[in-house]
Amino acid sequence: MIKKLYTQIMGRTLYKNSLYLMINSAVLAFSGFLFWLLVARIYSPQEIGIATTLFSAILMISGISTLGLNAGLLRYIPTAKSFQKRFNSSIILTILAASILASIYIIILPMISQDLVFIRTNIFIILAFISFTIISGISELLESVFLALKKTSHILQKNITFSLLKLFLPFFLISFGAFGIVTTIFVSLAIAVLLGFAILYKKTSYRFQLQFSKNDINDMTTYSFGSFVSAQVSNIPMYILPILITAKLSVVQTAYYFIAASIASFLFFIPKVVTQNLLVEGAHDEKNLRSHIFHSAVIIFSLFVPLGIGVIFFGQNILTLFGKSYTQEGFTLLQLLTIAAFFGCINTMYATLFAIKKNVRLLILTNVIYSGVLLTYVLFSLSKGIISIGYASIAAQLVVLVVNFILVKFRKI
Repeated sequence: MIKKLYTQIMGRTLYKNSLYLMINSAVLAFSGFLFWLLVARIYSPQEIGIATTLFSAILMISGISTLGLNAGLLRYIPTAKSFQKRFNSSIILTILAASILASIYIIILPMISQDLVFIRTNIFIILAFISFTIISGISELLESVFLALKKTSHILQKNITFSLLKLFLPFFLISFGAFGIVTTIFVSLAIAVLLGFAILYKKTSYRFQLQFSKNDINDMTTYSFGSFVSAQVSNIPMYILPILITAKLSVVQTAYYFIAASIASFLFFIPKVVTQNLLVEGAHDEKNLRSHIFHSAVIIFSLFVPLGIGVIFFGQNILTLFGKSYTQEGFTLLQLLTIAAFFGCINTMYATLFAIKKNVRLLILTNVIYSGVLLTYVLFSLSKGIISIGYASIAAQLVVLVVNFILVKFRKI
């Protein structure tokens, strides 16, 4: 009976690929936890604060640099005969965009934070920063291709390599200070990306070439650009909050916020990875969309509820591992972010429904509302401390939940 049930579950690609991505998320979360725990023992809170601000900046720039092409690949590869030209064209555009935007960021650093100006003093650090941004963008594209091809086990292979490497490198880069932390992350990622391409070469007919297909890019333009705008609007708080906290409070408070948010982000991975598979399944088979949505909800909440309860009641013990100050400053914030994540699960499913229907306008609308509510709340209350970010997250998710319900009900999506 158990064997039969297991066979039925694993027979659905939604469950199988979600399982691989769940394991992938668990590996990334656990290794990330160990990494920051290790780093917290080696580096000072101030160095961690600077590193997390730079890390957020690189993620922001690389996220913008993909121009939404990662979403376009995810949505269009399932129905395409060949993806080589589409993928190669996306890589070329991402490299160009990342190089330009990272350079601009370095130029305007004095206007952002004096704590980060040291990057401009060394050409090797400048080149490394630009390279890290490019690597991060290409990594996103590569994972979208694996996911669209329903080969999520290869994403797991890539990220196991990344996770193991970044746990060893910190010891060799202590002398580099805060930038040593950043270097550890992205050198490890670069090696993992190379492995990912090696797997792609072996398992498919794909070969990288310096080719640009205007037709393939134009085919994805509307959806990709809409998804790009939506994603960037949604990620604005993640990008801006560390910089804002550093400017308004201190880099030490940024470190406290980042550790709490990193733990909570593990919960956000649950709806994210499942709905990525929901998007692929919906693209392949939109007729059975209701069934795909139901099974996605089962996976999401059966995992989220027990984990969320565990974090709310025992998250203090996790933070203690980083140091007493992290517990004192970050536990309440962690509890609030966990509550916000529950409502975020529902909103993520609504967003995936809009994406399957290619209704990017609604995606943009709901994410504008989310980021607008959250940042407005934070701007008026950050003086009370980083705990205000938790309340802002709950408020933003609740407002978006109401908006999503109204949109689906009255627009009959």
